Amino acid sequence: MSKLRTQGSPTRVDFIGIGAPKSGTTFFNDLLGLHPQVCLPDTAMNKEVNFFDEAHGNYRRGLDWYLRQFPALVDGGLAGEFSPAYFGDRLAPGRIFAHFRDVKLLVILRDPVLRAFSSYLHDIRSGRLSGRVTFKQAIVGDNKYIADSQYAKQIERFAVTFSAEQICVLFFEQLVSNPRLVLEQAFGFLGLPAIAIPTEVSARKNTGWQPSLHGVATIFSFLRSMGKCVPIPPKLRRQASVALARLYKRASKGDTRYISNAEYQAGMDILSGEICDLQRLLPNYIIPAQWGQYRAAE
Repeated sequence: MSKLRTQGSPTRVDFIGIGAPKSGTTFFNDLLGLHPQVCLPDTAMNKEVNFFDEAHGNYRRGLDWYLRQFPALVDGGLAGEFSPAYFGDRLAPGRIFAHFRDVKLLVILRDPVLRAFSSYLHDIRSGRLSGRVTFKQAIVGDNKYIADSQYAKQIERFAVTFSAEQICVLFFEQLVSNPRLVLEQAFGFLGLPAIAIPTEVSARKNTGWQPSLHGVATIFSFLRSMGKCVPIPPKLRRQASVALARLYKRASKGDTRYISNAEYQAGMDILSGEICDLQRLLPNYIIPAQWGQYRAAE
């Protein structure tokens, strides 16, 4: 295959991953990077540019600043990014449309209760939430755990502005069990030519040691930081992404291992209607059968 030529920094963004938070977006972002024609942000510490949301305040830096976060674009390449902060942000849909009305949006969803629980664990690990606060207390006391799992409400805000053809919904459960298939779906949606996806990126049943999602994310961040200081060949980047993908699949299986049946039911008591609302909003999608069916291992 001929060497891909570069054409300088992009003047547009072709796709944006808008969430949902704690639904495998970091993992999926790095898998997208396996494609030689995908141009992802050249950020030092993580994938998230957080330009269009209100909370981070980067929008005031201007569009030129945003586009400078991306490296040189190869001929025929697509520029894009994942910032889950856009998912629940009231200004993000309008801001994105104002600049890139033809952009394609990628959304990854997971069981709404397990997503909320993953966010709860993240906040404990990061020190935002005391470990003495139970999951039941957290979902009653902080609306963000519930709001980010109200998928129909959040997607509908984008669907008002963007056409159905511009929005692709993927599911975390399928990403974990068959990442190659989900990657092929995403590449097709983005209009990218098929590539030979490494065999290591495939469904596996892993047992035994469970690395933490936080640990895997830290390794990802370290590699990105190194990439800012020392040029890393694209082939080596792809190999590293594949290796970390396998770790992530193990970590994702361990991410919900501490939730009890009682805690899961408490979440379902609040969020069960969200699954029905999402199915009504997305009649052409098949919601994973395991949503609402979680049972803790004996």
